[in-house]
Amino acid sequence: MWSLLPRAVQLTAILLAGFLIAWTWDVANVAATGQHAVPLKLVSSIAFIIGVALVGLFNATWRWFWLKLPVLGRWIFPDLTGRWEGKLISTSIDLATDQPPPPIDVVVWIRQNLFKTTVRLKTSESESSSTRAFLEPDAGSGCYRVWYTYDNEPDAKFRHRSSLHEGVSVLQFETGVPGQLKGTYYTARKTTGDVTLVRVSTDPNT
Repeated sequence: MWSLLPRAVQLTAILLAGFLIAWTWDVANVAATGQHAVPLKLVSSIAFIIGVALVGLFNATWRWFWLKLPVLGRWIFPDLTGRWEGKLISTSIDLATDQPPPPIDVVVWIRQNLFKTTVRLKTSESESSSTRAFLEPDAGSGCYRVWYTYDNEPDAKFRHRSSLHEGVSVLQFETGVPGQLKGTYYTARKTTGDVTLVRVSTDPNT
């Protein structure tokens, strides 16, 4: 999420935070010792504090801001964190029946913070975990996409017909259809399919 902010906004936020921390630090140092902080020590201390404190602060509060200011979800990227449930429809053909397999029930957990997005998908036979994720906002059209690569690990009892594999998937969220995700996936086994999801909880731990 942080990487989607304009550079000017990132720089302004860092400078303002640095100025505020430096001023607070200097005031506290004068109150404690009667002297202003040494500039070099001040700079190094500020860099450390910004690197540790801001990461923790932003990660702890960003969802609150997104809830209070919905425009942030349209301007930057929606908060997709939570549990999603739906169907996976494969385009492959079952050689035994010469028909596509029936839709598969899936559960997806999405976790977002300012610096990372992860996607975990589970069916009755396997589980997938994202290895990389990339957010693609298109505020003009109201569409927001999560592109991610993943590793799929089938349960041991199904590996005689379903091997471990890698894949790529894209999930699309549209502001006009809140609470729903639609997407496609492509696997290293040269199979593809569609995914439709509905959010059932904003808590990814459910």
